[in-house]
Amino acid sequence: MHRGRRARLRVDRRAGQSQLIALAQADGKQVWKADLGPFKAQHGPGASPIMEKGEVILQSSQDDPGSFIGAWDAATGKQLWKNELKGGQHAIFTPCFLAGKDGLQIVSLSTDNGLLGLDPATGKSLWSIPDIFKLRCVASPVITNEGMIVAQCGQGQAASEIQVIKGAATKQPAKAFEIVRIGGYVPTPIVAGDLLFLWKENGTVTCTRSSNGEQIWSERVEGPYYSSPICIGGKGGRLYNVTRGGELVVIAAADKFRLIQRFPLNEKNSYATPAVSGGHLYVRTYSQLISIGK
Repeated sequence: MHRGRRARLRVDRRAGQSQLIALAQADGKQVWKADLGPFKAQHGPGASPIMEKGEVILQSSQDDPGSFIGAWDAATGKQLWKNELKGGQHAIFTPCFLAGKDGLQIVSLSTDNGLLGLDPATGKSLWSIPDIFKLRCVASPVITNEGMIVAQCGQGQAASEIQVIKGAATKQPAKAFEIVRIGGYVPTPIVAGDLLFLWKENGTVTCTRSSNGEQIWSERVEGPYYSSPICIGGKGGRLYNVTRGGELVVIAAADKFRLIQRFPLNEKNSYATPAVSGGHLYVRTYSQLISIGK
């Protein structure tokens, strides 16, 4: 990304100031740094940067005015565009991309701004659904195989509302259906084929049809959880998640519930979502980074 070197990105917060930093993958040296300004929220920044065609896109949502979504040149750190957003109800999520009729769209959400579709090249608003969320937006939006947006909000251990939106790809968004109570608050839903899996903090996992929200099964997988599930192998493969108590849990990504395995990582306070790269599963616990073989 810079002088032929690949780089990784991180968001940092120091003394109320937030920064977007690019580091060289080879040696960890700083390539560039962008100051994002003051940040105020109960839990600190929660969004991760996403990338598209050499742009780094990041949303910063906070309790006070100053919320925004912006893009920076991945090679130099130069700011390309920035859209100011309403602040007040801190949202902790990462935007996603939706394949639209005229190219990719950024899908953004928050209690204060509703659901938004933005042009990645300019930040221009393509469509919006204001006032769609009553509760806090923590989980990230996901896209079904039918091209619908799954947008979740919640509060505490019980309250959850999921709005499923159709038509956004053609800039004509409309509610397809909603799912109440059985969804989660912090863990992001996940799609595997025509199945949509909802994972609550208390460990209740519910499998539904992604096309209409029809419930197929609901089972308790002992938790609690703050991390989000990932899927390896698509429908018929496996879902992986990590409990707050430090156990890696594996269940079947199928229309019949099956607990495949759970084993301890010997570390409590584990909140991070697992990641996959190069045939390895990486799990970050409170003080360790664990690589699980191919």
